[in-house]
Amino acid sequence: MKSFSLRLLLLLAVTFCIIESLSSKYAARTPEGEDSKLDAAEKMKKWREQRIKDRAERPKPQRPQPKDFSSPRIQNIWKTAQKKFSKENEKDTLAEIKKDLTRISTIEVELRKKGNEVNENSEEVKKLREELKSFFEKHEKLNPRPKKLTLHNDSVLLDPHLKELWARVKYMNFLQDKDIQELTGEFLYCQDQINANNYFLNEDKIYSDLNELGIETISGVLKQGNDSVNELLQQFYSDHDKEQVRRAFDMFKSVAKEVSLCYEQLDHYTNDSLRKEGVKEPLVSKLWREAEKSNMTKLELQAFRAELEAFQHRLGKQKRIERQSTELERRFVYKVQQDDKLPHPVKMDMAKKVIQMKEESVSRKDEVMKLYKSLTAKLFTVIPKHLPDEL
Repeated sequence: MKSFSLRLLLLLAVTFCIIESLSSKYAARTPEGEDSKLDAAEKMKKWREQRIKDRAERPKPQRPQPKDFSSPRIQNIWKTAQKKFSKENEKDTLAEIKKDLTRISTIEVELRKKGNEVNENSEEVKKLREELKSFFEKHEKLNPRPKKLTLHNDSVLLDPHLKELWARVKYMNFLQDKDIQELTGEFLYCQDQINANNYFLNEDKIYSDLNELGIETISGVLKQGNDSVNELLQQFYSDHDKEQVRRAFDMFKSVAKEVSLCYEQLDHYTNDSLRKEGVKEPLVSKLWREAEKSNMTKLELQAFRAELEAFQHRLGKQKRIERQSTELERRFVYKVQQDDKLPHPVKMDMAKKVIQMKEESVSRKDEVMKLYKSLTAKLFTVIPKHLPDEL
């Protein structure tokens, strides 16, 4: 019993000592803890002051410019108009466009106010559609055109004569999908050539002057040789740089000739009776007409017709490769002229592709020319004037 009491007293003494020790430590650390709390408060205060200062010095965000029209659709049309009619002499046109859009926007705002009360077939909706239609007819440059040419929509074609020729295709019910696809490609290609021709007419004075002479005159001069060409260009050298004149001349004889061929070929491609005969190329058609007038027997005509079909196939393939070669060369020249920082290896790679394509085009043209001469030799001793000497 005594031993138990001693042990209990000893345990209580040890516990008391521990408590005393902890109390003294806590008492010693209390001032330091208060100091740390004060430091933290001071830091927080300084941080808040700095935040207030930074906020005061921060530049105020600029307010967005007010929109001219509340309707997103009308606003997008107006932005497009501002980009496309940005020249000084187009201010009156831009003012007229804004006036028309303001009228259309007023109609659209009134419709939005009515909300669900207006249905798709109401007079107000019809009036809005008519206003938009007349607006785009008036300002054709702003019309969002479809990217595809279809039998029921020719608005991608800008040239009136191309529209007339495409109208023929709509009534050629015997054409297959493959034929229509080929014609679509031909029409779009010709529209691109016409666009290029119109661009140079507006931007290049030398090109415009050459156009006044006409592609037939230029073609005649080219046939006469280099001396005649130099004599023709001499009249431009006094007012223009020789390099510019030569570049404009090369571009004109390429683009204007292609435009002239485009009209002739499309007129032939869309000829109902000729298409039914299965003759696609104008030159092949002319050769066949000459064969029919000749003294060939039926068997000879059949054999000649088969040769013409093979010639037509090669001629079409050669024409496509020649177009690709010409387009690639134009892009190369434009890229080199416009981009002074184009790396030399890139230029060399582009030039190599142009040379390869031109070599292939020339090679195929030689093959087609040999075949053409063999065909004409069976019909004439001398090629008549209405047929080309060279392809």
